Amino acid sequence: MPDPYDLLTIAAVVDELNATVGNGRVQRIGLVDQRTLGVEIYAGGQRRYLLASADDALPRLRLTDAMPSLDPALVTPLGLLLRKHVRGGMIASIDQSPLERLVRMSIAKRVPRLAQEPAVAPDLGTTTLEGAAPDEEDDEVELRFVHLVVELMGRHSNLILVDDDGVIMESVKRVTPEMSRVRLVLPRHTYVLPPPPDRRDPRTVSIADLQAMFSAAPGKDDAARTLVSGLRGVSPVMAREVMFRAIGDTAPRVDSLAGDAVAAVQGALQGLLKP
Repeated sequence: MPDPYDLLTIAAVVDELNATVGNGRVQRIGLVDQRTLGVEIYAGGQRRYLLASADDALPRLRLTDAMPSLDPALVTPLGLLLRKHVRGGMIASIDQSPLERLVRMSIAKRVPRLAQEPAVAPDLGTTTLEGAAPDEEDDEVELRFVHLVVELMGRHSNLILVDDDGVIMESVKRVTPEMSRVRLVLPRHTYVLPPPPDRRDPRTVSIADLQAMFSAAPGKDDAARTLVSGLRGVSPVMAREVMFRAIGDTAPRVDSLAGDAVAAVQGALQGLLKP
């Protein structure tokens, strides 16, 4: 089954979450299962419910009609850290890294300045919210940020809690040196983005780049598939949409693309991916 979370789908999810739960307060958070979180957020005068999963077969991030059923018997380091650092916090921002299939949710929480307990990760930085109202107790509390990164990449999906210094606190899937030489996902290690594939950027690819890409492919190949293999972050669904917008055919052969058609493909790419 094709992965439903391509760049455009994730961008739409981010827009929906910003419109519904942005600036909301996290009322409840916990584990549904070993790789799935359920969250209750109070925003816009009503309760909203969010499910985030790094399940190998069905990773997802979406709003739900009711609070996902949490498993009270499931106690994990990540679950404890989420309750400590995320519950009661405000969702400060929700964004998508360019060309990445991930969503980053930043949560701000006021904590006592003089009663900081050691966490799995190093101390989190101190900051203030722009325009925050003055408070008599401002000298006794600080605003602490953590970031929940939801990576939606098929069987490589993950849910990772990161402190404001970019250090991993915990994740639903740990990636050890024995599992990967490229990218570790472990507590106290710096969070790094997934390694980018060696492909061209679809936002800036030129007509000449596309012409070279199509010329290097066998003439009978599907041109949409050539886009998928040659451009970063382009899914089969996106590639077929580009081809349809460009020439009215979702699966043309490579050898059917003349110069004007290649220019139309480049224009369709830019039109689809522009902010």
